[in-house]
Amino acid sequence: MENISPELNYSPVVNNHSSIVYRFVSPQAGGDVTTGLSADVGPTEFIVPPSCWIPELTKLSFQISVPISTATTFNCVNANVLSSISRISVYDTATSNVILDVSNFEKYAALTTSSCTKYDDFVTKAGLSAVSATDVLSKEKPVEDISKVILTTNSLPGYTVAGPTFTAASVSLAASNPTFARRQFYIGAASETNMIDVCIPFSAFKLTALSSDKIWYSPSSTVIQIYWAANSKYAFRNDSATVIGGTQTGTAVGSAISIVKPQLLLANEGNLAIVSQVINKVMSGGGIQLPIAYPTVVQTTLGASSNQSFQYQLTRGYGNRILCLITSPFHTTTTLEFANSHPRVITTNYNTFLNNVAIRSPNGFVGFSNGAAQASDYTIANYPYLKGSVIQNNADFIAEWQHIDGFFGNKSLHEVDQHQVDGLDVTAQASTWQWQSNVTSLGYRWFTVIVGQKTMSLTAQGVMVQ
Repeated sequence: MENISPELNYSPVVNNHSSIVYRFVSPQAGGDVTTGLSADVGPTEFIVPPSCWIPELTKLSFQISVPISTATTFNCVNANVLSSISRISVYDTATSNVILDVSNFEKYAALTTSSCTKYDDFVTKAGLSAVSATDVLSKEKPVEDISKVILTTNSLPGYTVAGPTFTAASVSLAASNPTFARRQFYIGAASETNMIDVCIPFSAFKLTALSSDKIWYSPSSTVIQIYWAANSKYAFRNDSATVIGGTQTGTAVGSAISIVKPQLLLANEGNLAIVSQVINKVMSGGGIQLPIAYPTVVQTTLGASSNQSFQYQLTRGYGNRILCLITSPFHTTTTLEFANSHPRVITTNYNTFLNNVAIRSPNGFVGFSNGAAQASDYTIANYPYLKGSVIQNNADFIAEWQHIDGFFGNKSLHEVDQHQVDGLDVTAQASTWQWQSNVTSLGYRWFTVIVGQKTMSLTAQGVMVQ
């Protein structure tokens, strides 16, 4: 192959560009949803008709309406608004093949949103300086999945994260990362109903098929189901508008939160030449085959102990290949304000193994113990996967602690191309992934996102996933 310098390359190239046309898709039954104080509800079901559409550019819009607070309390909503969703399921109506099904989605979002979002994308996301009290005002300031906040004081509203059961997170992030940190909460005023307008691009559903940048076409309809999380998983009332945790104990919201006017903004391909090519390719021959990311959230609950270990069998049930695993502990006795918090609780060290062989270091990773230990869990174990993400430095990492084992090379999670065949092959033989750690002696629910890779085929008979 010959490389031609640009100044010597006189051959013109014809460009054929994609053109996006947005169409509104309303839910199948009803509109507004009254969620549960302590129980998930749903689904809200959207039917995507046979059409050429691009998942990552499609958007989910809705409003979160929080009931009026008291004269001495303030409504607080997790600033990662993906935590308002408990499950997402996508399947083809003709074949019933499942393209995506993620339960415990609020934990999935807690583990993947910051680590998989490119910092350049993060700083352009819309945010709120103040939560709106009316429908009209909220529509002027829609938010996406997460947003930034420029810290100027250690107790900026919506960011102080310190609690008695999360002592390792009591380090003020304002002192370590004062510029463009991630906002942790949206906080309203006292005696006020709060409205948050949300418009989430499917690109926010990291490491799933919905974040695909390819044009999809199926001659049958595709069903997208959204289940809404219990209010206790992402919202609460707080005694203070400036400090979350500590003596400022969170309590449940007074009555159920409403999800108002959920809609899908379907990103259809508008270039008829491209539409014709895609449909012809799907309806003739072998169709279109695409590797897709297929995540599964698994949970292990362990009692109070300073030595904690567990393991998972990585089988073909997760996919033909395993792209990565992302894991972190969540307290079993977490108060409302820390429902999705996962700060660093490692006291001395931890390690992960594949088939009894240490994955990244035979000596394990040094944790964080009152500043006395080297933070190699960030610098050695996880930095290659987090570089250029929302988790910008060790201060961010302490507050949103997680461990990542990737099988796609030493590159950031936001650089992973799910449509390239990659990862650990488990088609012929399963592997055993193991975790061992020394932690603060408390009970934990360890949530692990196992991101597999399957093959989706767009055919004349519908969508097949293998």
